[in-house]
Amino acid sequence: MDVVEACKAFVAVSGHGSFTVGAAAARIPQSVASRRIAALEKHFGARLLTRTSRSVALTPFGREMLPSARRLVDLAEAMEHDAARAKLRPFRLAVPEVCAPRPLARLVSAARRHDLDLD
Repeated sequence: MDVVEACKAFVAVSGHGSFTVGAAAARIPQSVASRRIAALEKHFGARLLTRTSRSVALTPFGREMLPSARRLVDLAEAMEHDAARAKLRPFRLAVPEVCAPRPLARLVSAARRHDLDLD
């Protein structure tokens, strides 16, 4: 089970009060949201949501777990943002003024293969 993805589903469904609307907001099928939350409930050994035919509501346990799930989702999203930003940051390299262009071109080419942007 992917705890982060399960928590994303839990946060979305609990925030919208509906599996259908919450799953749509999380951009996943309703059946996937249902399976992820069921797996999270099994993992914790307690129900997070009370389900009816028309809506869902947090259980007391779900109310206790929701802030932690939100923090985990927020942290995972921040990490993804930081990683994307770090990949775009140029790598500075000091090169002597007297440097043959061919080896320098090979260095730049090799850096690009490793997703490094030389500045």
